[in-house]
Amino acid sequence: MVAAQAVTAHGPPGAGQDQAVRLWNRLPVNSPEEARRRIERMRRRWQAERAAIWAVTRPGGEAMGLIGWNDVDLQGGSAEIVY
Repeated sequence: MVAAQAVTAHGPPGAGQDQAVRLWNRLPVNSPEEARRRIERMRRRWQAERAAIWAVTRPGGEAMGLIGWNDVDLQGGSAEIVY
């Protein structure tokens, strides 16, 4: 869970307002507070073994996006790939 803890709600200004991002993001983020809530939700889902989300970063650490598994069903052996 180290990668999830390193992610913060401070991203590029207006990233949540970018129409290209909003088109493909099923949970739009409109404010830093919404971003913090979303990150906390991801952390809870990781702990419950319902999702595994990682930040994709540039070599210097700037967040560029995410990738992972969502809606994990360990018993049924399925998950949704998210990016």
